[in-house]
Amino acid sequence: MWCCTCLWTSDDYSKSCPGYIEPVLVILHEQEPTWAGRILSKHHTCMISAFSISMTLKQHPVIWSAANLPHDAYQLLAVPPPISGVLVICANSIHYHSQSTSCSLDLNNFSSHPDGSPEISKSNFQVELDAAKATWLSNDIVMFSTKAGEMLLLTVVYDGRVVQRLDLMKSKASVLSSAVTSIGNSFFFLGSRLGDSLLVQFSYCASKSVLQDLTNERSADIEGDLPFSKRLKRIPSDVLQDVTSVEELSFQNIIAPNSLESAQV
Repeated sequence: MWCCTCLWTSDDYSKSCPGYIEPVLVILHEQEPTWAGRILSKHHTCMISAFSISMTLKQHPVIWSAANLPHDAYQLLAVPPPISGVLVICANSIHYHSQSTSCSLDLNNFSSHPDGSPEISKSNFQVELDAAKATWLSNDIVMFSTKAGEMLLLTVVYDGRVVQRLDLMKSKASVLSSAVTSIGNSFFFLGSRLGDSLLVQFSYCASKSVLQDLTNERSADIEGDLPFSKRLKRIPSDVLQDVTSVEELSFQNIIAPNSLESAQV
């Protein structure tokens, strides 16, 4: 079992990661084959390897790798700049890896980790991601469409280029998707073999209560001549996080094609 993803082209990578000028190819592969019936004897058999692709020198060295990944890892998602790195999608967990940092998120009680590994954060609800489809809505938010028809939003919480944690939350129910992709900055497409495919428009909006608090903060500030952007720097970070919270992602419009019967009329 193996799959691969290209993290960066040479232009993108040189801008987001100074010191590297070559494209990077990350491959998910399994060192020793196993299956669900042999979990007690063989588990965490997957690993990822990042290769620097040099077409000039015809050399492709491994620049970093990560081992002891769950046996049910099945997909890689390249994280867009400025964060960079890769998400490893497993049936029961999600893992972020880069050359400098890593973090994980357990999705249910079936997730396990090697002995001696640090404590892993857990999702607030139970979910399985096997056969899920995913697409990036922004550089730090990825949407999953699960096999049960649920839409989940994963936020990559980072500071600079250091990823601190992964947050997962439920969104709205949808169709059973066989494919999903984003279109521009405000649309994504859900393709389904069992029902109508959907073209969904989404937008980000700040919470009204938070905006009201910011407005009151501005009017109550005795330094009335300061620009509002400078006052935002003095507002607690937890309030600023609420302004850009993924919970305020709203699906404004859903456009579905006509059914087969109406198309034949």
